[in-house]
Amino acid sequence: MASSILNSDDGVVSGTAGLKSVGGDDGVLNIQNNGTTAATVNASGNVGIGTTSPAKPLHVSGGSSGGTFPTDTILAIEDNDNTTLSLLGGTSSILGITLGDSADNDRFKIECNTTSGSRYMAFTVDASERARITSAGLFQFNSGYGSVATAYGCRAWVNFNGTGTVAIRASGNVSSITDHGTGDYSINFSTALPDSSYSVSGITCTEGGESDGRDIDLNMNRSFNTTTCGVLTTYQAATRNDRTQVHVAIFR
Repeated sequence: MASSILNSDDGVVSGTAGLKSVGGDDGVLNIQNNGTTAATVNASGNVGIGTTSPAKPLHVSGGSSGGTFPTDTILAIEDNDNTTLSLLGGTSSILGITLGDSADNDRFKIECNTTSGSRYMAFTVDASERARITSAGLFQFNSGYGSVATAYGCRAWVNFNGTGTVAIRASGNVSSITDHGTGDYSINFSTALPDSSYSVSGITCTEGGESDGRDIDLNMNRSFNTTTCGVLTTYQAATRNDRTQVHVAIFR
């Protein structure tokens, strides 16, 4: 059979706006405006907005991404450029996404508070808040604390051999170690710290049957700032000594 359009204004089967039943036995229904298809319902019952070939139950397209949606997708949204899903609310509102199952319809929640002075993004699992990002940029989580608390990250760390030519075994946010002489090093950061009010923690080792302790000390005669800090490895009343195992971590 030929394609036909039912015009909602006069009920006639003609024109360029209205419901269009596509010819043949494919069972496709289009909503048209001035001859342009605005939405499509295909033979599988999939609804397409911006596409005449909806791949999923609801397929919204601003342009083809060239990708393929996962098998279990219900709502498919795509574009061939930047794509954003927006939720807007009031200036003192809770915006969120809730996920659940037949036993608990809000088992998982992502919640955002838009209230000035109290803004946050929170993540809830099984009715308990597990993590939160505050408006100050603090990341808080509950990992045995009993409640959500701020996590203070390790800003830099390094494991190096301080004997001979200094060699870094492994590190994070450390670009290099400067060797100033026996037991005297500067740790240089790849990315600068926010300020110089950080804490330095370290440990070294005893070797070759030694029984006396070994220490790592801050060396304030070296630069101590956002890009570097000086440390000393010592033994026996602060005598400097190179060590094969030197481990340092920076917290802020």
